[in-house]
Amino acid sequence: MDALLDSLLDDIDVARVEDMDWRSGLTQIMDDSRRLLLSHPKLISMFLSRPGLGINAARLGEATFSLLRRAGIEGQQAVDSFRVLLIFSLGYAAIQAQSLGANRSEQIKTDFMDLPQEGFSEMRKLAPLLATYPDEQGYLLGLNWLLDGIVGS
Repeated sequence: MDALLDSLLDDIDVARVEDMDWRSGLTQIMDDSRRLLLSHPKLISMFLSRPGLGINAARLGEATFSLLRRAGIEGQQAVDSFRVLLIFSLGYAAIQAQSLGANRSEQIKTDFMDLPQEGFSEMRKLAPLLATYPDEQGYLLGLNWLLDGIVGS
C-alpha cells in the first residue's frame, strides 16, 4: 500500500516550482497535493493514516523545504511549517471529498437551525454558511493565511 500511495505522488511535478518564488511554489505543491487526493477520494484515509516515506514523498518534502528556506524558514520552524501545511491541505481535501458524495447541505443546515436558540445563537445564525462544503477559493484563502503566519512568526 505504501508503494502504491507513493507512486501516485509521482504525478506532482516539483520541477515547475523550482523557478517560482517561495509562496507561489508552496501554494502550487500544496494545491497539487490536495487535488491529487481529490482525484482519488477513496484513498484519502490511507494517505492520512500512513507516513509518506517513499522516494516521491521525499522529493516533495525536499522541494517544500527548499521553498521554505527561500522564505527564511529553516530547522524546527521548517519542520513545523511543513507539518501544518500538509495537515491543512490533506485535511481540507478530506472534507472537500465529502461533497463528492451525497449532498447533505440541507440536512446540515436544518440540524444547525434546530439547535436551541439559547446558547447556540451563533451556530444558528451561521447555519446556511456552515452547511456549504469547502471549495477551492476557501482552500487558497486558508493557505494564504497559513503562509502569512509562517513567515510572520
